[in-house]
Amino acid sequence: MNKTDYSQVSRLLESFDAVTLGEGDLTAGANTLAAMVISIANISRHGSCLMNKEGAKLDAGTSLLITGSISASLTRDKIINGLATRQNNVIAHLRDWQLEMNRQAAMQAGTRQINPVEYLARGASTALLDLEKNMPFPGGIDEALAMALIMRPEKQGKHDLHQRPSVFVTATKPAELEKSLQHAHLGQALVHIGITNDPARSARLDDCCSALMDGGLTVGPLLETVRGHIIATDPLEALAGILRYNGQPSTWLACTVWLTDSKAGPEPDTAAALPAGKRPVKLNAIQARYDAAMDLAWARRLDYNMTDAVNRITGKHPIWVKPYEFAWFQFEWMAFLKDKESEFPGITGAARSLLATLIFGLEELMGALPLANGFTPDVTDVAAFARFLVLRMINTRSAIMHTAREARLQALATNLTRMLADRPHRVRELTRRAHRLPANDCLDALHLLKARGGAFCDGNLWSLTPAASTINLQSTASHV
Repeated sequence: MNKTDYSQVSRLLESFDAVTLGEGDLTAGANTLAAMVISIANISRHGSCLMNKEGAKLDAGTSLLITGSISASLTRDKIINGLATRQNNVIAHLRDWQLEMNRQAAMQAGTRQINPVEYLARGASTALLDLEKNMPFPGGIDEALAMALIMRPEKQGKHDLHQRPSVFVTATKPAELEKSLQHAHLGQALVHIGITNDPARSARLDDCCSALMDGGLTVGPLLETVRGHIIATDPLEALAGILRYNGQPSTWLACTVWLTDSKAGPEPDTAAALPAGKRPVKLNAIQARYDAAMDLAWARRLDYNMTDAVNRITGKHPIWVKPYEFAWFQFEWMAFLKDKESEFPGITGAARSLLATLIFGLEELMGALPLANGFTPDVTDVAAFARFLVLRMINTRSAIMHTAREARLQALATNLTRMLADRPHRVRELTRRAHRLPANDCLDALHLLKARGGAFCDGNLWSLTPAASTINLQSTASHV
């Protein structure tokens, strides 16, 4: 990051009071702010986006992994718990409604219990029935009917309240997740997954989670498609173990943006980067503002009257579509990500929507309550913040993989020491004895031994030195 980026990130973090959000830890506050605004976008109705005057769209929504004890704990308390409470409230209201309807039915002799789905279906779309009456021949189908079939049915959201009320779900196993997603409202859900120290468990979630994020997961007897975003929490920093176990993150984890407590950098710093006399205006009551914004996003999600059809008739865009001329900053953003692809394969796809999601979520956060006088965030600050998050993600992966490789070379060097104790070996002989060990890894491990004075090479032959038995490989990893 250059000096300008540091200044812009610092300005944004101070504007949104990240120090308070992080309870004194600025890095955790930055992660919590990002998780808040992204979760607002993720809960919002499908189709939430930025749209320019030509009608091009940037979808809002990004899957997250929050790794580190502080950030994961704050995410749980400030975000996850509130999402779970709202979801439970929806289910409680539906349960109470059904109990009341059944109580009223029981008071009337001969009246059967109410089936809530059947009751709500009375107000559902009758496109098939209405159009079939005007068919040129019985049972026929024409373009008007075919067009009606691919449009969202009227009152679908109302009908879904009982059959599919789940906006937010949490799960630990693939079967449990797929079962829960059969009840995803409008076929879209935000999923919370807790990461454990078992790398195999993360791998077992790969197919299900990857399909969910790609929009290709099918559930239920009719194989309806479910799509969604994931917010994974990793309080024990198990990500490092997963990377060392597999040599790379599970596919679904590689498709998330990582918000990490890691000290791999870059580090935020509000005090040093801003002139003392030019402090930005702070936005007050961030937690209350977030709760209000989340309430609004959830309410719009459940409001079955806010249909695309109504907006097409009135000529207005839905409230979750924000007018924004985004071409210039999105082109720059994609160029930045492509430049980092070699450092983190897959980063372009994982973070493509991050900048648009941050802009969308921050606008929702700001609009939930009145703004302070003089509060003027800049999109360039948001872009710098997005770059800051991606660089931290890349550096975290690099640090973990470097440490993992050091550990692997230490183990290899120990094994090679045992082989060389028999007699001198050529590299080719060592690779064969070590179950076809890659030659590059073999050479790196041998040079680790050599750097500590435990081995030497004479022509093509590697041999141990008399001091080999006293080598502490753990202390030599930094010399590789």
